Amino acid sequence: MSASFDFGGRVALVTGASGALGSAVVERFDDAGATVAAVDVAPSEDEESPLGPDRVAFHEADLTDERAVEETVSRVVEDHGRLDLDHLLNVAGTWRGGDPVESTPLETY
Repeated sequence: MSASFDFGGRVALVTGASGALGSAVVERFDDAGATVAAVDVAPSEDEESPLGPDRVAFHEADLTDERAVEETVSRVVEDHGRLDLDHLLNVAGTWRGGDPVESTPLETY
């Protein structure tokens, strides 16, 4: 099955952008014409990383640091004039089960 999307003129923020899943998400948003704000704690070491296209801006940030998250989102908004929150993909981190997100203490993240 194949699907195509047109995200031209949209800004998407993708966390965990340097990992296997995150980089695939970045690539798909880029293929669909979106401007992508790719965020990760470290750039990808993959030489064929999709983090190099003209519409992809990499932002290095430790997303376990609340201040770094605030600064990164502010930079994305400043760089792109807005952030379409309906195009926010949080791929960073892992989920090990347990309490629902809204019941999980901030320190756990």
